[in-house]
Amino acid sequence: MSKIKNMPAMSEQTPTAQTDRERSLSLVTAKTHDLQVVAPPSEPRPPQPAYQSYAPKARRWPYFLSFVMVVILPAFSAWWYLTEIASDRFTSEFRVAVRSTQAPAINGMGSMLGLAGGGGASSDAQALVQYLQSHAIVSDPLNDIDLAAIYSAPDIDWASRLVAAPTTEELLKTWKRYVAITFESGNVTVVGQVTAFDPDDAYLISTALVTRADEFINRLSEVARLDALAFARREVAQAETALTNARRAVADLQDQESIVNPARNIEEAQSLAAGLRDRIAQSRALLATQRSQLASDAPSIRATERDILGLQEELDRVERLTITQTDEADTQQEDRPLSTLVREFSEATNTLDYAQRAYESALTTFEAARIEADRKQIYLASVVAPSLPQQASFPKPVEGTMLVAAVSLALWLLGLIGVFAIKDHM
Repeated sequence: MSKIKNMPAMSEQTPTAQTDRERSLSLVTAKTHDLQVVAPPSEPRPPQPAYQSYAPKARRWPYFLSFVMVVILPAFSAWWYLTEIASDRFTSEFRVAVRSTQAPAINGMGSMLGLAGGGGASSDAQALVQYLQSHAIVSDPLNDIDLAAIYSAPDIDWASRLVAAPTTEELLKTWKRYVAITFESGNVTVVGQVTAFDPDDAYLISTALVTRADEFINRLSEVARLDALAFARREVAQAETALTNARRAVADLQDQESIVNPARNIEEAQSLAAGLRDRIAQSRALLATQRSQLASDAPSIRATERDILGLQEELDRVERLTITQTDEADTQQEDRPLSTLVREFSEATNTLDYAQRAYESALTTFEAARIEADRKQIYLASVVAPSLPQQASFPKPVEGTMLVAAVSLALWLLGLIGVFAIKDHM
């Protein structure tokens, strides 16, 4: 390149020299295309201004501040609350089991696994759990225990204390916060954990809950027993009504016809008629003997004739009784055929006999239903009696602070990842 710069002007040289120089110039130009340009060695940069060296550190301050606000401050607040403000809480636990006097049926698979179905006891235990967590508990005092006074005491910290004069809804919310009722389906057991700010209060509430649970199960058992006996009791009542009506019908028929048993009356009348015929036959034989021996106007013959006439009149009256229930002298009663009375009395007595058997069968069914209901009765068995707590179950400063710090750190990291992702897409 230095040779090119020192070459004389083209206008001052000869044509031959000019041609040679042009050829040399083209060769030099071609070689320069094959050369690699080597950058000169870099010189040290001059010192930058002071404000530029602090710029990266200034960009780290938001992250550090967010870490303090999101992680450090909540963890410190949790530690301060748990160690300085939070009131001690005591937990009393009890366990009760709902049992049935009826042995549960075990199927083939259950027998191989050694399991038995809970059946009705399981559903009753679940109903007990719902009852112990309902407004019925807080509305009706537990053995004269004032729940509002217990959980709104002035020595309880402000974050845990119940408001003064709470409504039923507020009291129920506090109840569910401090009283945990769970159901273990494996052994049909109800577990209760009562938390209070005094160990004696926790024990009293637990004891009252067990008493209330026992009353609830007994009430369920009695309702189930009455429901099971209701149908049988209705059957007995209906059978008793039918029996009473049948007896009344027979009595009314007897009073109306002035006869107890027309069939028996017929038998008696027939027996009496047979006796009268025998006596008439004897009297006629006697009369024939007397006529052969005595005069026709003899007093003995007239007496015998009068006896025969009286016996014949009595026989006619008795024979009329076998046809109707009255004789000719009785004009107060309707002259009805005795066969009709026999049929009516037979129907009435048959109805009475059927009603009597139906009533006895209903009584037998009711007794069997009562025995079955007693056999299926459920009851509450105490597995673990309520305990008097000796040590506070809350607060736990170390565990609580670590939990808050871990959750806060996770949230802070998620937020940091989100910020970096947004910056990468900008």
